Amino acid sequence: MHQLLQRQIEKFLPPEYLENKDIMSFMEVINRSYKNFEKENKITTRAFEVSDKENIETDTILKEEIRKRDASISNLKEAIHFIKNKHQHIDEEDVLVLSNFVKNELSKRRNAESVFSSIINNIKSGILLENEKQKVLYCNSRFSCLFQLDEENEKIPGNNFIPRLLQISKLFIHPETFLKRVEQIMINKQDVASEILEMKDGRILERSYATIYNNGEFKGHFWNYCDITEKKKAEQEIVNQKQFFDEILDNIPADLAVFDKDHHYLFLNPSAIKSDATRKWIIGKTDFDYCISKGISPQIAVKRRSVFEETIQSKKEIQFVDEHPTNEGTRFILRKFFPHFEQNELKFVIGYGIDITSVKKVELKLEDALNKLKKTNEELEQFAYVASHDLQEPLRMVTSFLTLLEKKYANELDEKAMSYIHFAVDGSKRMKQIILDLLEFSKVGRTEEHQMEEIDLNLILNDVLKLHMQQIMETGAKIHFTTLPQIKNYRIPLTQVIHNLVSNGLKYRKEDTSPELTITVLDKGKNWEFAFKDNGIGIHPKYFDKIFEIFQRLHNKSDYSGTGIGLSVVKKTIENLGGQIWLESEEGVGTIFFVSIPKNNQPAPTSVEMQLNAIAK
Repeated sequence: MHQLLQRQIEKFLPPEYLENKDIMSFMEVINRSYKNFEKENKITTRAFEVSDKENIETDTILKEEIRKRDASISNLKEAIHFIKNKHQHIDEEDVLVLSNFVKNELSKRRNAESVFSSIINNIKSGILLENEKQKVLYCNSRFSCLFQLDEENEKIPGNNFIPRLLQISKLFIHPETFLKRVEQIMINKQDVASEILEMKDGRILERSYATIYNNGEFKGHFWNYCDITEKKKAEQEIVNQKQFFDEILDNIPADLAVFDKDHHYLFLNPSAIKSDATRKWIIGKTDFDYCISKGISPQIAVKRRSVFEETIQSKKEIQFVDEHPTNEGTRFILRKFFPHFEQNELKFVIGYGIDITSVKKVELKLEDALNKLKKTNEELEQFAYVASHDLQEPLRMVTSFLTLLEKKYANELDEKAMSYIHFAVDGSKRMKQIILDLLEFSKVGRTEEHQMEEIDLNLILNDVLKLHMQQIMETGAKIHFTTLPQIKNYRIPLTQVIHNLVSNGLKYRKEDTSPELTITVLDKGKNWEFAFKDNGIGIHPKYFDKIFEIFQRLHNKSDYSGTGIGLSVVKKTIENLGGQIWLESEEGVGTIFFVSIPKNNQPAPTSVEMQLNAIAK
């Protein structure tokens, strides 16, 4: 028989009643029911997420359970007293009433405890419940698993937990500290929440403790242990990532700020404002607040606010240049706003700024140099025009007078004198041609004088061939060409290029051989590649570069006419259009001039413009 029940019977029931069979049968029923009741009365509470509120709820539930248990014992006492006071024969009806009463009490307890026990057995926390003498009332499987206790071979409930406490302390990094803390908690009898414990195998546990009281009387200890290893790892990973990104943001060599939709600062890095105090102060404030605090003009704040509103309205990145007057001169800051929207709702705006003072100063210097260079070029062009005009005038006078001299004194001059006059007139003509060529060369690249238009290269080639028709007929030249493309470019410069290359193909022919010129084109994706192939005298590779230099001739003027400026004009024109020219040649076989012209229709930038573009990028 159950010890508690036996003590109650011996205390309240006279010995002579123990021999009554009906009473003993009734007691056996009560004994079995009470054993089942106590077996199921292993209660606890603790949810996976431990909190002070849950500890209070646990304490309340435990107190209610103890109250119900005490009430059951009290009801049992009343039943025994009832039997004891029956000095005569006990009616069968009385036994039946008492039996049903006890059964109903136990049934209500079992229903309530069954639901509660089911919840406790399925939570992920390790639960341990001890009475006031530190004997285990309840220990769930999760607790045994956490501390490697063998539930099958060890009878934990009903035994003192101190020996096992010594066993599990060895699992922690500091066993003695663990034991002292447990002892301190139990002595103080004060609730504890969320203590962190580190185990030797790397696990991290969170411990909570609650005392159990009933009607002001201490009844036991409630322990809760939860494995939070993965949670702590995740938290540490978040901390590490935050620290990593904070280091990046704090050390990035640019101003970085984050604003809310009303342009209030949410974040600033040290590059934007070096003072920690000022940086903390401005969070939640605007540029207007900053200008007021510094006693400076709000003009900068007004400009930034305007751009800020513009970037929100457009939902696009916008950049602008801030100018800051300082004692050392004006600082230039290139700033950008990046609005961030989620589901069409503005979340924040990122502000980015980088000091471009040094670049801006170089840009201003280059711009000034470009203006000066432009002015110098204009002066040189004016000079070239005036010089050519002034040079041509005396040449015309020399040629005119020599021609008059030849006509008037033709009969009086011998052949030698006449040859001198011829040389002088021829030299004057060639000098005039050189001056005209110089003027033409100086004008190459001035695309502002021309207008970009749709060009049919087939028509241009036909016009060029008509200009050379007499030469073609006299030499028996053959011209072959495929259908050329229509492109958008400058008509006059391209006409000069085709004219010069066709003229060279016809001019530099082998003696007693009719010239033959083939013109083809290939689509190279971003470029058109033209080829002008002739069967002329060819060029030695060592002269490939020389032929493009101004006034550089490879032959005697008596063999081939010209001033040596044609290919220089071609090269300068092609490069100004963003293209390239090169050649392949073999002496005695012929030459192929290759011309590549981009399809984007953009003239090649000058060296100064290239530098400015590089700075802007």
